[in-house]
Amino acid sequence: MQLAFLRKGVKINSMKKVKSLLKKAGKRKLPFKLNLSERTKKILIVVLSLVIIVGLLFNLRHLYLAALVNKQPVFRWTLYRELEKQGGQQVLDSMINQALILQEAEKQNINISQTEIEAKLNEFRSQVEEQGGSLEDFLLGQGMSLTELEKQIRIQLIIDEILGKDIEIAEEDLVNYFEENQDYFEEGATFEETRADLEEELRQQELVEKFQVWIEELKLKAKIESYL
Repeated sequence: MQLAFLRKGVKINSMKKVKSLLKKAGKRKLPFKLNLSERTKKILIVVLSLVIIVGLLFNLRHLYLAALVNKQPVFRWTLYRELEKQGGQQVLDSMINQALILQEAEKQNINISQTEIEAKLNEFRSQVEEQGGSLEDFLLGQGMSLTELEKQIRIQLIIDEILGKDIEIAEEDLVNYFEENQDYFEEGATFEETRADLEEELRQQELVEKFQVWIEELKLKAKIESYL
């Protein structure tokens, strides 16, 4: 009985030693301690920040680089500056005109439906296909998207709604235009065969003239500030 008790006591004591060793191992400190000064910590933070920034700049380089020529950068802001010099004012004038037209349409409660836009778009598509092309190729050649073309159609329909409804072409003007431009028609074409095209051509000419006067009047009334 005593032997059994002693063996049990040995087992208990051994378990206590193991637990004690485990606790000590858990509390054991590292063989070295990093004692960094405040100055060193700040330097490390700056270095790490620079590494992160450099990484971001590399991954987002397409946002500020237009091209690399033998590793020499061409920056986007340089490209934009040159584009502004070459055609910036013309593009800005066009955007100002569009803004004025849309504002005037809102004042006059003119709403162009998507159905009207799609009808004009299909008409334009047919004209392009009759000439052996496709709308997709036309857009690619003009550097336009379908959305941009639809916006241009909307603008044209607004202009036509405001300025085109009062345009009437006299029969005499049609006849004179036909006789003066025989070289532009197919050989043997008659006045009656080309009448519709003649009327549309003269109508568009008058519409352009009216538009130039009208848009200048809108500009005089508007407050426009340009920063180019």
